[in-house]
Order: sequence, then structure tokens, then C-alpha cells
Amino acid sequence: FPELARAYYENGPQFVRQKLAAYIERASAGGKLKANDAATAASQFLGLIIGADHMTTLMGVELAEDAPSRRKRIRAAVDAFLRLYAPQ
Repeated sequence: FPELARAYYENGPQFVRQKLAAYIERASAGGKLKANDAATAASQFLGLIIGADHMTTLMGVELAEDAPSRRKRIRAAVDAFLRLYAPQ
């Protein structure tokens, strides 16, 4: 069902990435971030947040992580993003 996949993508992942890119663009214009390409920065942030373990959980290969592990992973993702895009 390619039309269903496209509708899901456009109203889910693509929508979120576009909203995040707009936020990053505003934050960069306001001096809170230094992202020259907000769309790329948004994709990178989402990749960091979702992580490689996301697919193993979706496929049922591994159990979903517990809350402390998730917080630790997300904190590390935010820290990495800010090291790249925080203003000097």
C-alpha cells in the first residue's frame, strides 16, 4: 500500500522533521543555535534521538529500553547535538 505509506510518512515523520527544522531555524535566527541548514540539523537530531536500537525494538529483536536507559540515551543525544550546534 504505497499510498498509505506515503500518507503516514507525510503526516508523521516528515511533518515532525519540518516542524523541528522550523524551530531550529527560529532558534538559529535568535542566536540560541548556530545551524546553517535547519533541515539537516533536524534530521541529525532525530537520528540521534531515535538511535540505531529503534529498529531492533520495532522488529521485536530486543525489548524496549527502560526509562532510565532511555533518559540516558536521550541526554547523550541532546548533549551531542548541542556540542555541534550551540553558539560559541
